[in-house]
Amino acid sequence: MTEVVTITLVEFQTHALDAEKLPEREAHHIHIQFGDKVTVEWPTPKTNNLWQLTSKGWVGYIPLGKYGGISLKPKVPLANLFGMLEYAYDLRSFRLLEGLYDMESIKDFYERLAAILAERVLKRVREGLYRTYIEEYASDSFVRGRIDIASLCRTPVKSKIACYSENHTIDIEDNQIVAWTLHNIARSGLISREKPSKLVQKADRTFRHVINLNFFSSLDCINRTYNRLNADYDVLHKMCRFFLENTGPTLDAGDRSMIPFLIDMSRLFELFVARWLEEQIDSKFTLRRQESLCIGNQGALRMQMDILICDTEGCRFTRTN
Repeated sequence: MTEVVTITLVEFQTHALDAEKLPEREAHHIHIQFGDKVTVEWPTPKTNNLWQLTSKGWVGYIPLGKYGGISLKPKVPLANLFGMLEYAYDLRSFRLLEGLYDMESIKDFYERLAAILAERVLKRVREGLYRTYIEEYASDSFVRGRIDIASLCRTPVKSKIACYSENHTIDIEDNQIVAWTLHNIARSGLISREKPSKLVQKADRTFRHVINLNFFSSLDCINRTYNRLNADYDVLHKMCRFFLENTGPTLDAGDRSMIPFLIDMSRLFELFVARWLEEQIDSKFTLRRQESLCIGNQGALRMQMDILICDTEGCRFTRTN
């Protein structure tokens, strides 16, 4: 039986592994699914008959089922990484990460933060989920809401009448984002401790019974509108954005049902710097991320700027890479 191991890789550093420590099937899986994040060199005389794995600037955890997993560590101390995450995802004002800075691994951090999200979701369930009115259009044998006059005039003899009505429901996008996030966390395979696992599973089951499961991306979690009835959804959606943005969409067929949790360090640093600059620059400047600039005839030369600071008065800009 193959020994269950956790392979630890540090950013841009090569780790050598005995040939029997990593089944070739798992090595193929890593190479095919995560080749852009981890470089895999097969055992050869050149590598002294050892596996050589190199992290390519990502941090997180890749589960490998019954064979263990790959823990990708940053070059910076974990406390610094958590600080950047807190700043980049605008979680500082909610004091969510207090007490989490002593975590020993990214996997532990993921697990604890997932438990916090589940606890907040279950608290909101006990208080009552946010509801709103959604307009529905249906044909029935009785009148409900507003009659569709245009449809009735076109074919006046009908056994059913088309009507517009409003349904007061919890099956709305605000709740569907949370439901999709909990579903991804529950199937991630990264929650191993009993208490956090039970919290996440309970929250996932609670939503699954009453909310439709629709796909959402991290972009759906930002620039949302809140009112006094759903103000606490602001922090829920910020946490959902963190999980959806860093949890891979990988879901293979067969016996693989776990998904990775991976943070792109270069993108995180860019987001962290952008958030910091937004708070520091004068109001006469505006900041844009990933801005394109075309130079020359018909835009022959195209530049992609990580961060662009614009002078709104004189249309001048400063480029930051």
